[in-house]
Amino acid sequence: MEKILRSSSIAGSRRLTYGKGKTENAFRRQEISNSEITSSHQIEDALESTMTISARADESADQGDTSQLYSTQARIAELLKKNEELIQANSEMEEKLASLEKQAYEEAKARGYEDGQAKSKEDIANLIDQFRGLLEKIDLSTDSAFNELESQALDIGFAVACKILGAKLLTEEGVKAAVSQVCSSIRDVSTLKVFVSTRDYELLKDIAVDALGDSAVNIELVADNRITIGGCRVESDMGGWDGRLESQLRILRQKLEGVSEGVNS
Repeated sequence: MEKILRSSSIAGSRRLTYGKGKTENAFRRQEISNSEITSSHQIEDALESTMTISARADESADQGDTSQLYSTQARIAELLKKNEELIQANSEMEEKLASLEKQAYEEAKARGYEDGQAKSKEDIANLIDQFRGLLEKIDLSTDSAFNELESQALDIGFAVACKILGAKLLTEEGVKAAVSQVCSSIRDVSTLKVFVSTRDYELLKDIAVDALGDSAVNIELVADNRITIGGCRVESDMGGWDGRLESQLRILRQKLEGVSEGVNS
């Protein structure tokens, strides 16, 4: 009995033990199931969280791309604006450069005109100086020519006078007058020797010697081939006198030249 009871007790114990183990196993299975359910929910939550995170990441990525796109567009717009500003500045610079070039051209033109005008004035002044020098040379040449012409005129006049007077003195009266003029100008002498040309000697040899001068003076006529017609040379104890026609005309010429020089000065 007692054995049976122990057996039963043991058996029961086993059963109880078994039953308890089964219950524990059930609990464990329940716990595992619950744990699995929990894990499943956790996985689902994790997946959902992952999807949410992924969506958020995608959304963030989209937002990042959009932000970057906007930033790029803003940068492009800024660059375009700066490019327009550079174009405008370049245009203004070109206009300013063109204005400066025009101003420089006008200044150079004006300076060139002034330089050209000054050069023209200088050239004109040089030409005037050259012209004045030429006029002075012309004046000198003219004076020299007039002097030469004057000298030639005197020579011609002298020759003409000699010819005319010589022709006049071809007559007896002419020769007599020429000799008498010379003899009458001599004073305080007693004897005169008058040299005349051979032709004049033939004209005067038959004339009374007192008709040639002062009757108180002894006059001797002498033929001399060196004396030209119409002239004479007179000698005395006091000296000699040149009464040749060419000598008298030479004296006259010297007097005329003196008068001409006085007028020119």
